[in-house]
Order: sequence, then structure tokens, then C-alpha cells
Amino acid sequence: MSTKAKASLEQLRKIRTREADRLNGFDNVVGTGLGQKKTKDKYTSAAAIVVYVSNKLSTQECGKHKIPETLKLGNIVVETDVIELTNIHNQHGEPPYFCSDDYQQGTVTALCVKKPGKVYGATCTHCLTGEDDDPYTPDKIYLASQYDEDFSYIGMSDENPLDNNGFGLPGDYGFLDASLFTVEDNALKAKVDLFSTPMRFWNYPRKGTRVFLSLSKGRKVTGTINAVESITDDFFVDVLIDIDYPGTFKGDSGGLWRTANGNAVAVHCKGAGAHTSGGSSYSLCMYAHRMQRELGVEFRE
Repeated sequence: MSTKAKASLEQLRKIRTREADRLNGFDNVVGTGLGQKKTKDKYTSAAAIVVYVSNKLSTQECGKHKIPETLKLGNIVVETDVIELTNIHNQHGEPPYFCSDDYQQGTVTALCVKKPGKVYGATCTHCLTGEDDDPYTPDKIYLASQYDEDFSYIGMSDENPLDNNGFGLPGDYGFLDASLFTVEDNALKAKVDLFSTPMRFWNYPRKGTRVFLSLSKGRKVTGTINAVESITDDFFVDVLIDIDYPGTFKGDSGGLWRTANGNAVAVHCKGAGAHTSGGSSYSLCMYAHRMQRELGVEFRE
């Protein structure tokens, strides 16, 4: 007898793999994720295969092409959760924000140390592409504090950024969009190198966890982890976060999602969907601990 049960992450992976051709065969399906069921705007404790669509249709409009409400693996039955995911885009923007190369701007994920005396800032690669729109050529980078709209020269962008669509492997799953810039201000270097502490991470957070972003000008954005290990038409995604109103905006790329107790979870790279405010309703992210590992640095705070 089949029963609805709490499926493990590994069971969700197996169900999605087995059902991939069927789900991707629906005309408006653009991807899938491993998440929690959301009913009447509230997350339940039930695990779900999240199905991303380009246009969410009513039951009458779907007709016989309706996405199945449940999927099975042996005696395990999990529900599907259909989410409209549109307008996926990088969220670099115009000044003033945390960091700028005079052409693209974003949020500093963390200041970090590679070895004693070598201090860097980390953010998304697409925030540091410069006048030639090429992240592999070095550019001057300018920094502003959270409440200061005046940017000051801080250093140069790194010549070896990370920029790929991901590999779809557990532990090395989603896209990478991460780069460093040097910190040449001696006072800030000393503060980070000598007096900061290593960042604390929650490496593999539970779906349904509440998280927050601290952004420029004192803005705080909140959201809920909707799914992990998502697949879209073009790339893999470590974490997808359902953002509360008013959402995220241009300039927020690089922002660090944290849990209520301050542990770093994921880095906001792309927005999708839209609130009535014009802000994005979903955040497509890299795991923060993975960004640190792949850049070969230690994030500090």
C-alpha cells in the first residue's frame, strides 16, 4: 500500500530522476527542485517535488495536460508543488550600493582572508565585469559602507573569477557566480586580518527555514527556503528562496542570506518572478560555504 510519508533528500532525488522525462514533457515546465509543499501561502512539513513553470494555469486550462499532484517511489508518495518562475535575471544595478566597478554594482558577500596579510572582498562575478563586460580583465573596484553613498577606491578585481552553470552533483551542484577583489586599504586590511572572526555557516539548511538579507541603506529582506538542488532549462541552482514583499532589486546580487541566529546559508545571485513592488519574488542562490570553498578563502565577520 502506498502512503504519503516524509521523504528524505535522497528519495526526492530518486523520484525526480525517475520522473524527469514525464515532468519535462509538459509544455510550460522550465525546471524542478526538491522542496516543501506550500498551501495557501504557508509551508507545510510535507516534502515535495517543486515544478517550475513559465505560466501557471488553472485546472480548467490545463485539461488533461495537468501536472500530476503526486509522484511515487515504491510505497513513498510525495506531492508536487507548481510554482511560476519567470524573468530570471542577474541583480547588479546602479549606484549607490556596496561595491562598484563604475559600470556594474552589487553587494559585498563578505570580506575574507586567503592567507595572513592577504585580504579580499567577495561578490558575484557579474557585478565586476567592468567597461568591457569581461570579468577576466582586472578593473578598479570602489567600496561604500552600508549607509555611505560615497564610493572610495578599494582595490582591483581578480583575474580568475568563477562563472559556470553548475555540475548537478550532490555537494557540487549549482551554478558558480563568484569573484574576488583586493582590499588595499591598510586600516581595513588590519581590521579583517587581525580582529575579525571566521564566518559561521549552515551548510545544508532545511527546506522551509526562514532567512534574511541585510542590504544597502539598512534594508532587510526576509524569505523562506523553497527548494534545494533545482534544475532549470539552462543551469543548476543550489538554493531557491521564496522572498517576502517587497522583494529584491538591482544592486542586491552578492547579498548573504542568513538564518535568525546569524549563520550564513546562501548568496543571492539572480532574481525571478515579481512582486507588485517591482521587486523579485524568488532568489536563485549559491551555497555560501561552497562559494567560500571554491574561491579558496576564509569568509570573516
